[in-house]
Amino acid sequence: MEDNAKDEEKSIENKNDESKEIEKSNEEKKDAENVEKKEENKEPEPPPVPKISINEEMIIAGLSQLGRTHDGTSYAYSKLIIEEKEIEEIGLLLPKYINIKYLSLSKNQIKSVKEVKELPYLLHIDVSKNDLTKLDLLDDSSALKYVQIINFSSNKVTELTPVNLQNLFHLNLNENLIASAIKFQGHERLKILEMRKNKLNNLEGIGNMPFLSELYLAENEITNFSKLAELPALKKLHLRKNNISKLREIPVLPSLEYINLRENPLEALKEVKILGNYFGLKALNILGRIKSNTCL
Repeated sequence: MEDNAKDEEKSIENKNDESKEIEKSNEEKKDAENVEKKEENKEPEPPPVPKISINEEMIIAGLSQLGRTHDGTSYAYSKLIIEEKEIEEIGLLLPKYINIKYLSLSKNQIKSVKEVKELPYLLHIDVSKNDLTKLDLLDDSSALKYVQIINFSSNKVTELTPVNLQNLFHLNLNENLIASAIKFQGHERLKILEMRKNKLNNLEGIGNMPFLSELYLAENEITNFSKLAELPALKKLHLRKNNISKLREIPVLPSLEYINLRENPLEALKEVKILGNYFGLKALNILGRIKSNTCL
């Protein structure tokens, strides 16, 4: 009798297990069916929005200054301005206009300007107020052989890298995020370098520029300028609103005529006494933020 009872109990347990398995299987089927229904009812994802690039209409509207081509055999427009068009990429059309000498793509959303290298006769480039993070436009010595002025201001560049454009004499890098210039190797012909409102805390790497006459470094985080080197022609040095408190060491700048140290936390007026070593100095601006009025 006992054996029969045990057998009945096992039989009931087995039936219960089978019922649970069946219920579990049914639930899984329902879940799968629900997933399928959701997938069927799910609206297809919209295709990615194409990036805005330069089109023919923009180019035609921005062309001006008709003049002789580089070889003098015909005429072509030499100036192109395409600003505030929300452009994200340059595209394929721009490189076809090889006679452009002045180009402005300011106030857009461009992340790369590599296509600009294909315009061989450019003299002046303005790519300010975009979303550029690198200076890759400046590193190719075989491109842009005639360019003289480049405005890279108000972008997102984080370091000053080598500049290999042989005829460049004015480079504007104001209002970027540049924190280092260590990789910069100088430039043989650069005359004006602007780096206001960046993130520099030292000037290591800024040197080896025999013709540089003006250097603008206001509103950085510079604590001293002793690392400036091989700048024999430098006449104007702007260091306004930095973190310079002492002037114990200064670089050799034989042509310096003007220095602006306004709004630096100089510990005392006597700190500027060392600047007397610049025998050609004609003007000195040190107003603001001086902690002590101790006489020279």
